[in-house]
Amino acid sequence: MKTLLKQQYKNFTGSSSESLDQIHDRLQKLISQLEILRESLSQKDINLKFLRSLPTDWRTHTLIWRNKTDLEDQSLDDLFNSFKIYESEMGMLTVRVRRFLQRTGRNLRANGPTSIGFNMSKVECYNCHRKGHFARECRSPKDTRRNVPVEP
Repeated sequence: MKTLLKQQYKNFTGSSSESLDQIHDRLQKLISQLEILRESLSQKDINLKFLRSLPTDWRTHTLIWRNKTDLEDQSLDDLFNSFKIYESEMGMLTVRVRRFLQRTGRNLRANGPTSIGFNMSKVECYNCHRKGHFARECRSPKDTRRNVPVEP
């Protein structure tokens, strides 16, 4: 039994279909079972196991945490709560960005460039001051008054 649990702990990993809570709960249960059997695990080892078990979506965040010096001083629950706070903040930020993009008429796609929807009938050329195009697309002669250097 003990050998089987140690092997499960060694091979423990989370899947991308699991939530942060599910991964934490499974690892916590496994650690509890090992502790009942008097298997000692260092806090740093437990925390590193949790960090390494997270899906690739968390890669950047886990790299930051792995390099922290106080990893052995944090409990698994403290580490988990830090990730939950981060997850919550990212969720709120996503909502705010979407709301901003809706208000400004922009569309942000996850796997592509940002497309900006301009109503070209409202765009005014800085060169000829007519509506419907940008100055870089203007066919009128360039406004030389704008490029005259100002003398002191």
